[in-house]
Formats: sequence, C-alpha cells, structure tokens
Amino acid sequence: MPMYFACKITRQAKGCRFEAAIPWKVLGLTAPKPNTLMQGDIGVLSSDAAGTRTARRGYLFNKDTAITFDIPSEVRVVSANWGVLPFE
Repeated sequence: MPMYFACKITRQAKGCRFEAAIPWKVLGLTAPKPNTLMQGDIGVLSSDAAGTRTARRGYLFNKDTAITFDIPSEVRVVSANWGVLPFE
C-alpha cells in the first residue's frame, strides 16, 4: 500500500504539536501558492478505550463540535465557526 501522508507528534510543555503532510494530489487539489490564507478547521478524533468508536472530537477553531460518541450533529459543516489557515 503506498504512503499518502506523514505525521509527526512532538510533546511540548503545554500539550503537543501535530504536523501532517498530505500531498495535494491525493486530495485532488492543486497546492496553494506560498503565503495563501484559506478558511478551514483542523481537528483530532479520540477513540474510546477499546479503540472502536469515536468518543470525542476536538477542533482548533470550532469549539461547538467537541461532540462525543458519533451523533448526527457532528457531520454538520458550520463554516462560520472556521478560522484562517496559513499555507507556507
């Protein structure tokens, strides 16, 4: 199976830093030019102890989506709650 992305997690004094590299081609998109700003959000899914269900969703900007146990409201896209993402 080909590798489509790379991830790196670094522990810091006040939490963790997560870096992900996903080729734009895999997403079916063209890479933005340097210093481009786009609207969006980034989140982390945490599982239950068994690792079988999503127990919590945490997003950088949209705090209304810290929803637990896969209820239908978490699939709603609320772009008004997004923030600005810089691309280098």
